This record gives sequence, C-alpha cells and structure tokens, in this order.
Amino acid sequence: MWPAIVLNVVYAVLIGVSHVDSAAYASGWEGQLFGPSNDVRAMLERFRAAQPTLATGHTIVLQDEKAKRATVTDVLYDAAGRARAGDLVLVYYSGHGAQSGTMWGEADKLDERWCLYDGLLLDKEFGAVLDSFGTGVRVEVITDACHSETITYIALLRHSVERAVVRVQSMFRARDRAVVKEESEVAPTPAVRPRGRLKAIPDEIARRTLELHQDVYEPVMARLAKRYTAWPPKWRAQIIHWSACAEGQLAEERADDAKVVMGDYTRNWMTRIKKGAFDRSCHRFEDDLETHADSDHKPHLAKLANVTDAILDTWKPLGR
Repeated sequence: MWPAIVLNVVYAVLIGVSHVDSAAYASGWEGQLFGPSNDVRAMLERFRAAQPTLATGHTIVLQDEKAKRATVTDVLYDAAGRARAGDLVLVYYSGHGAQSGTMWGEADKLDERWCLYDGLLLDKEFGAVLDSFGTGVRVEVITDACHSETITYIALLRHSVERAVVRVQSMFRARDRAVVKEESEVAPTPAVRPRGRLKAIPDEIARRTLELHQDVYEPVMARLAKRYTAWPPKWRAQIIHWSACAEGQLAEERADDAKVVMGDYTRNWMTRIKKGAFDRSCHRFEDDLETHADSDHKPHLAKLANVTDAILDTWKPLGR
C-alpha cells in the first residue's frame, strides 16, 4: 500500500463516497450524492499545495467501491504502523454521516458513523484506529458529513437527544418559512440559497442496517469492548478533528453557479483558503470557517488528544 518508511513524511488518506452498496444497507438505500468526488479532488489539490513534499506514494484515495470498511481501516492502521514521531497523517472524508441508537452506552445514547460503500464505520472503530498512532505523530481529520462532530471522540457529549431533535426541527422550520416567503412575494427579493442535498442516512435506515447486519457489527463491538474497559482511550498522538457541523446537525452539498456540486463545508474551506485565511493558525481558521458558514451549521475544531491552545496557535491547517 505505502512505499518504504522514511522519516518526517506526510501521509494522506482521502475518502469519498457518492453511493453505497444497497445490499449492505436497509431498504435498499443507495446513498446517492454528487459532490464527494469533487470534494476529494479539491482537497487533494489543497493537501499537495500545503505539503509540497507530499509524495504520490504517500497518498491514498478511496472512492465509492474502493471505500469499503476493511479497506479503509486497513489503510489507516497501516499508516499508523508506518508513521513516526514528527510525521503528519491527514485524513479526509466526504459522504453521508449517520446517527442512531448507541451500541456502547454513550451519554446521549447515540453513535455517530461514516457511511462507507459496504457498511457503516462505527465511531468506536475509528477511535480504535486513532489509538494505534504513536507518540509524536500528528493526525488531522476532516469530516464533511452530517453529525460529524463526534465521529472521532466519545467524551460526554454536550447535547441531549431532545436538544438535538429541537435543533434539527427548528432548522427545517426556518428553511420552510424562507421558501414560503420567497414564493409568496411578488416584488423581487434577495435570492434564497437553493436547498442542498443532505449528507445523512435516515436514522431509521441506519438503525435497521445495524439490526439486519448484526453479523458484521456485533463482533466488532464485542472485540472493542474486550479491548477497552474505558472510553475514550488515552490516545498517544496529537490529534485534531475538523467537522462540518455539530453532533445532531446536518451538513449539505449543493451546486454553485458553475453547476459544480460540492459539500458546503469543503467549499467553505476552499473559499477561505483562496481568500488568504489558510496562512492563519488553526484557531483563526476555525473562526473564519464559522463566520462564513450557514447559520444552521456550526463547524467545529476539536482538540482530541495531546493538543493545547498554544499548540493550535502555531499549527496551521493541514499541518503547515
């Protein structure tokens, strides 16, 4: 998969899922999206611009049929085995996010997941991957999906189920009011931004998928429960996570004026970078992303492990 190990290198893993294997999900769900391939292409260009020494052999792109559960975890575990202190590992995901009843006992009774081609990647699975990175390795994760804030960390979540439901319901009510207002007014009014495609698997389909494919997921959870007596683990690497929105919120993709479909969050990254925000610290870049995001979405930067505010003041986006 990867070339021979060298010191002080950058590894990049980019995952984009535009559709899934309907046999792996309940109700024949196909998870159609139109932006992930554009998202991955744009982010790969940005990775290479930010890290000129990023060798082709240290970059792995997994899209659609190649983005299977086993392949994604194998690639990430392999990167963890190769990365040494001083190395940087960039992980990017664009696709659907999932949130449904927990299999672990989280405070909000919900698990968050990535929708890969042949099934859901559980947040605890991803957490175990992060646990495999060694001391001194920097890991930067970027997730453009619904419910993306907590795919990587399982501390006590800040929001109850009721508050999450209220947020989502109020978001839809606000959009419905905006559309009704636009359609009812005769005089020209400022254009309402067209609705995007949500990047979330319906909760009921996510729940039924877990039930229908217990033979896949229950052994994974049993193995993790045996391995970890407490959660989250004490990760050794320096880990940060950029997420499109808070736990319980919905991310979207939409076309721009040139009819190019991208995730709103990824497009926000690209726009902010072009406007010079890329040269700022992670803290300042986070503020810029949030300032220019939809009011319905709150981008988030999480310090997952071994990262202080002082470190973030010197750490630029994509490890620059």
